[in-house]
Parts: sequence; C-alpha cells; structure tokens
Amino acid sequence: MKADRIKGIIPPLPTLTDAEGNLDKQAMGRLLDRVINAGVHGVLALGTCGEFYALRRETRQETAEFVVNHVNGRVPVILGIGGTCIDDVLYFGQHAARCGADAVLVINPYYAPLSAESLFRFYQTVAENLALPIMIYNFPQLTGHTISADMVRRLAQQFPSIIGIKDTINNISHIRELMNQVKPHRPDFLIFAGYDEYLLDTLILGGDGGFPASANFSPDVTVKLYEHFCAENYSAVFQQRRELSRLAQLFSINAPLPDLLKHLLAMTGMYTPDGSANKTNRLSPEHIAELKDLLPLREAVIPHLIFLFSGLDGILKF
Repeated sequence: MKADRIKGIIPPLPTLTDAEGNLDKQAMGRLLDRVINAGVHGVLALGTCGEFYALRRETRQETAEFVVNHVNGRVPVILGIGGTCIDDVLYFGQHAARCGADAVLVINPYYAPLSAESLFRFYQTVAENLALPIMIYNFPQLTGHTISADMVRRLAQQFPSIIGIKDTINNISHIRELMNQVKPHRPDFLIFAGYDEYLLDTLILGGDGGFPASANFSPDVTVKLYEHFCAENYSAVFQQRRELSRLAQLFSINAPLPDLLKHLLAMTGMYTPDGSANKTNRLSPEHIAELKDLLPLREAVIPHLIFLFSGLDGILKF
C-alpha cells in the first residue's frame, strides 16, 4: 500500500490485554472491525495509547503481527516503533516491515537531554536503515524535546522516506509553522494533528488529518468531521466540532490515557478492562462515574452501561 493512502482519521489504538498481560485478540479484533466499519482511514498500533513503553518485546511483536493480519489491507496500518535505544527502534522497524505494515511512527528518544543535532542524527539513522515510510512523532510533553519545524524541514528535504509527522503539541502555532516551512519544500509531506481538538484547525491550515483518541470509542464524530470538511459542508463540520469539544472533556478526568480508553471501550461494550500493560495504573469508581456522565448515551450503548455499572466491583479487577 502506498504512503499516499495515509490520510484522514487514524485512531491510535490501545493494546487490549487480559488479566495476565497477554494480548486479547478477540477484543482487539472487535475494536479493529468496529473502527474500520465506521469509516476510519487507517489505524495506528503501539503508539502512546498502545502503551508501547510498557509492553514486553514479545507482546509488541505479537500485537504488530495481529493488527496487520486482521486489518488485511482494508486500511493502512501504521506501527509505533518507539524506544530509548536506537537498536530497539531499528529492530521493531525491521519487524514492522516483515509484518507488512504500511508505515512506522517514530518518537524521538526521551529521558536524557538531547541536542538538536543529536535528534537530527537519530532520525537520519532511522531513515538510512529502514525501508518503510517513516512518520515523525513529536510529543514534547512526554519526551522533553520539541522537534522544530526547521528540523522537520531538513529531515523532509534530505530523506524522502520520512513522509510525515504526528504533531502532538498543545498549540496550533507549531502545526502552522510546519505548514509554512515544510509543505512548500515537500508538498506531499503529511501533517497530522495528534490532539483531537486540533483536527479541524489542522485541516483548515492545509494539513492531512489527525490521530484522535476519541475515534476508538466514538469514531463517527471525527470521521464525519473529516468527510464533511472534504465535501465543504461546513455547517455539519461545525456541528461535529462542537461534539468533539464535548468529548475532549473525557481526557482530563484522569491519567494515563490508555486506561481511560479501555474503560470507555467497556462502556460501549467492546472490552472488559481486566488487563493493563502498566499494572500500577488504576481508575477509581468516581472517575468511572465521571466517564459515564460524559459519554454519549446512544441507544446501542445503554444496555452495556447498565451491565457495566451493575457489576462495577467485579469489573475493576486491575
């Protein structure tokens, strides 16, 4: 599948595991089918929402293989290959190529401070050693480093295999600078919003889509926003944007985000959250009640909500 098919709405999937931390293939399959049937334009596995940082190596490989095989070419599959060790990044990148992924998402090394040139050389090494299309993952809140628009321009100009960026930064000005500095030199370079709330702003500026976490449990909102935008049906765009703003309140209830997503999926009947890659994370009954109040109460969801909250003590095992 060519990189030019990567566009639109790409949910960053949580990695659904059982109580022993093993991949829950049935739940992952249901989630994949649901978002694909809802019209998403691709899927991302093993990103931040997928808890790549907390999974065993064998679980990361198993997840990558399962997602690619289950999707079976229906939409592009992007695999996160992040890590603090360049050898691990290349290892998972080569595994992604063997799996048949369409592209990889590469977050920069975190924990240790890095100079701008060290960051550049990191992506240079990745580009020179992997055959797959590469998307940069800029998430300064978690990595401690901002990948500047100028650096992205340099990378885009020198390495054709670096095809785009997921820009998870809490202001639209960085995406604006990416548009102004990178697109004139690489019109095919893909610029995606990492945060749900910046999806519409990114599209207005000329970007290519987003990786909205809300597309896991309410994919129709961002899919419709994107489709109405492409059709220039702006009154419908504004309606979906208002709904997206309401959904965004969910993400401020508690951290980490993957646990929130798993409970939201439980509320829509997709998953019973008995397992978490990070065993130290917990959601309280009070936080779950807040999620319930904000989740859209559609007819298909209500029976699952009744089941979930009638047996809340039994479900909160992890």
